[in-house]
Amino acid sequence: MGRRVLAIDLDPQGGLSCALAASELVPPCGSAVTAADLLGDDAVERAPELPCNGLIPAGRRSRLLAVEHELTVTFAAHRRLSNTLAAIRESRPPDVVVIDTPPSAGALTYTACVAADGILGAAEPSALNYATIADLQRLISSVAQLHSDNKKPNFLGLMLSKVHRNRKITDSFRRWAEEDAVPVLPFAVPALQIVADAAVSGRPVVEIAPDNPASLVYHDCAKALFSGTSDATPLRSAPGDSGATSVPSKALLSTTVQRAVSIDSMAHVVTVTKPS
Repeated sequence: MGRRVLAIDLDPQGGLSCALAASELVPPCGSAVTAADLLGDDAVERAPELPCNGLIPAGRRSRLLAVEHELTVTFAAHRRLSNTLAAIRESRPPDVVVIDTPPSAGALTYTACVAADGILGAAEPSALNYATIADLQRLISSVAQLHSDNKKPNFLGLMLSKVHRNRKITDSFRRWAEEDAVPVLPFAVPALQIVADAAVSGRPVVEIAPDNPASLVYHDCAKALFSGTSDATPLRSAPGDSGATSVPSKALLSTTVQRAVSIDSMAHVVTVTKPS
């Protein structure tokens, strides 16, 4: 979409780092900086030398886990990432910042949500994954207490991924969400082997197979997210599926997303940030 993107892998498992290791769309930043460097007590002072676009990898698992412990025991440390991104934006603002967090409501995810203006969850439809949505909602509510105006991050909703041809569980997942007033985006990424193969290759599926159904879903979601549209959109399906269906987005994609969007769902949360 022609935007300058800063991608931060805050997950010690390094999934985003592996998925973008060879990408030309969001290439590694080419420096020795890792996610842990954005969370140090001197990160704000170092902001002028920190990357403003490209991929900042997770780095060594042990180091990021040590930083997570420090965030837990150090007063006000949960604001470090927010302050660091603010300092980066002052001099060399990226168009979008995407932060991939661990699949848990720990200190790293909490810190990312504090830096976020909006949160987007990605979940494979299953009863087990749905049971974790309450944890995500509690996390968002607790982050709201940190804002003087009590403005919590905008929950953009859940994006379904790894959706199989059998739509029974997907339909059930959507029904549970509707009953609990949990917004679900009108986009669903089909479970296709090429998506897994792309991750192993170190390049996103939108780069190696731009016309693939999964790639088209990601493009649709990105366009809707950053254009602020909220129209119902046909769900693109895997080949052989019963066909696309139209699901109202309930005005989820709001233009109030200005600095950060966190996307991970307790199956996966990620944060994305846009400058004001």
